[in-house]
Order: sequence, then structure tokens, then C-alpha cells
Amino acid sequence: MRNSPPVERIRLPVHFAGFTLGGITLRLSVDKSLFIHDKKGRRNPERMGPHGFLARSSPEAPEFPRLSLDKGFIRYVPRVYRRHYIDLSQGWETYLHTFSGKSRQSIRRKIRKFEKASEGELEWRCYKTENEIRRFLELARGVADVSYQKRLLGAALPDSQEFYDAAISLAQNDQVRGFLLFHSGDPVAYLYCPAQDGVLRYRFLGYKPNAATLSPGTILQWLALDNLFKEGRFQYFDFCEGDAPHKAFFGSHCRVCGDIYWLKLTPKTIAAVVLNLSSLTLSEGLSWFLDQAGLKDRIRRSLRGR
Repeated sequence: MRNSPPVERIRLPVHFAGFTLGGITLRLSVDKSLFIHDKKGRRNPERMGPHGFLARSSPEAPEFPRLSLDKGFIRYVPRVYRRHYIDLSQGWETYLHTFSGKSRQSIRRKIRKFEKASEGELEWRCYKTENEIRRFLELARGVADVSYQKRLLGAALPDSQEFYDAAISLAQNDQVRGFLLFHSGDPVAYLYCPAQDGVLRYRFLGYKPNAATLSPGTILQWLALDNLFKEGRFQYFDFCEGDAPHKAFFGSHCRVCGDIYWLKLTPKTIAAVVLNLSSLTLSEGLSWFLDQAGLKDRIRRSLRGR
């Protein structure tokens, strides 16, 4: 019999206007292998966790309606999205040619600008061993605590003991990479990437607001990718779900997919779906209005610069 995916605590959040206001946590068996391997995550009672089953980034998600019943289970697809990734086996030079000449020149200008502002130096480091990851987490914490990713998005590097222990465990098995960019000796941007099955995943990126005009996130991502191509340790770099401009810019490939929840019919799962779906509908309506009014990009730039 096929082994069941591990059971995880998954929160269906309540979002509004880019803020996370809460949510309901469910215990679901989770299959994360569907995206890269192009597998299907069909509902199977033998694979169910206490509240159900979650197929992460399933390529078959676009085939289903957002909310439906499937043989006594709730089938819920909160959203369909593009998932960007890079095939690291193609080589750095081939990857560079996925960018236009204008884009490559723009990155080189940003790097020169950063070097000039940082006393003529471009200092950055890659961390991967257990001791190196301990040091990375220590330094990255100082950046994460003041980043707009934490203040406005709740998406900064976690500071829990559980996350720390997991990162150390990954480092012991050569399954994580951390990157830091320094400005005049001080860390100003971090990138944290765990790995599984030869796939390195973009998990947390953040930078100090006072360095935002120097494009530290873009520069660190560029340097990290150059390093990963040269290292040759991983087959793919996965930007995970979401179609943010940063991911679309750096990704060389993309696939349309979505998360599929198969949930048991209980008061808790029904409440979780109703709250999540309601908040998504309201947020999408507000986002559409701001976009039509030409205010969305202006607000985003203002918030990042604060």
C-alpha cells in the first residue's frame, strides 16, 4: 500500500487588504510532490488526515470549481496561480539568455549602485552547514525584525524554536541554504531556502527598509542563483506559489496550478472554508478596485518605503 503523506497543521487564513487577521488550523495529510513531478493529488480515504487531505500546487487544480462537494467531502480550491521555477541543470549562461539585454543591464546597474553605496564592496555569503546556519539565523533575525515583510505581510523569517530546530535539522542533512547581503559590514537582506527531493525552495526573503532604494532583494537573489548554478547540488529552484513580480522576473519556467483541499464535513472545516472564502472574495474585490483606480502600485511602493 502506498505510504500516506505526513500530517501537518495547516491554517486556512482570514485575509483582508494584504493583512492576515487570523484563521482556523486544520490537521491535514499534505502531498507537496505534485508540482515538480506533475502528479495528480486525487482524494483517497486512506491518505486522509484527521480533517482531510491537501494537494499542494496540483497541476489539475484549474480543472475544478472553487468550491464543490465530492462524494461526501468538501473540495476547495482557494485560488489558481502560476508557480515559477528554474531548471538549474540548464546552466548559468543558458539561464542568462532567458532575460532581455535590457533586464541584464538593469541588474548590473543595480549591483554597481549598491557597490558604490557600500564603500566599493559587494559583500555577501552563502550558509549551509549546521554552524553556518546557526550564524545565518542569528544575523538574519536582525533584518527580519525590522523588515516590511514582517510588519505588513507577516511573512518574515519565523522566530519560533520549532522553526530553528527544523532549520538545524535540514542543515545536518545538507538540505538548506541561507544567503545574506551586507552593506558596509551590516546585513541588510536575507534569503532562506529549504530543500527536498533535489528542489530548493524560495521560502523567506526580507530586507531592511532603509536599504530599499538599493534593491537588496533583487541583488541577493541574483547572487544566490549564480552560486546555485555553480554549486550544482540541486536540480530545481522553486519560487513556490504566487505570481509576484520578483518571482515572474527570475523564473525561467512556470506552471498553472493550485492547492486542492479535500476536507471531511465537520463544523470546523465548514467554518474554515467559509471564513477563508469570504475574506478572499472581499480582498479580491478591493484589489480590483485599487487596480482600476491606479492606486495599487502607488500604495505598495509607499508601504515598502516606510
